[in-house]
Amino acid sequence: MRIIEKLVTFIIKILLHVLCKVVLDPGYKVPEIGPVIIAANHISFLEVPLMYILMKPRKVTALVKAESWKSPFSRILLGNLWKGIPINRESTDMNAFRQAERVLGADFFLGIAPEGTRSGDGRLRKGRSGIVTIAARLNIPILPLVHYGVEEFRNNIRKLKRTKITFKTGKMFKINTGGKAITNSIRGEMIKEIMYQLAQQLPEKYRGEYSNLSKKTEKYITYVEACE
Repeated sequence: MRIIEKLVTFIIKILLHVLCKVVLDPGYKVPEIGPVIIAANHISFLEVPLMYILMKPRKVTALVKAESWKSPFSRILLGNLWKGIPINRESTDMNAFRQAERVLGADFFLGIAPEGTRSGDGRLRKGRSGIVTIAARLNIPILPLVHYGVEEFRNNIRKLKRTKITFKTGKMFKINTGGKAITNSIRGEMIKEIMYQLAQQLPEKYRGEYSNLSKKTEKYITYVEACE
């Protein structure tokens, strides 16, 4: 299986190089050690292989909608090769959360798209709170990782043009409860703070639900260094 994974990854790298021009923001940085939750915006199918390759050589997986396992190809690629974790987006999926705990305990990067679904146009949608449950319970740092440009992929393919896709990271942080129990109200505030951390890394036209950065607060966020 390891040989097959390397072969598939190599083929994807070649295809992405032909079809895309990936640009890393000058401040782009990911930690070299330790478990990290990657909080990312979700635009299209293409970002999954891109992020998987960008994170290498770190061990990386992600929470992936359970519907993806209906396709044999997706099941083999996302499940068998990339060790994706299927999650039921319509309920509190404790099995997915337990699997997330196990991979984070093994120093994986765990990718989570708080929006829960693709935006298609790149503008941020309202965030969901599952990321709060995992990050607060395990005290795992969150790294904001955003990208934009991929929404033009389909149009550019028709024109035989490469698509420029920019990736940018923000400051890493942990959820800080201040010793309080996390009520539904507090959980709602926390997910807003996480989403604003993504929004502030994006050009204004992509901020969507979180376009008004003056509403950004950091009441439940504590910034941390990579090795902390």
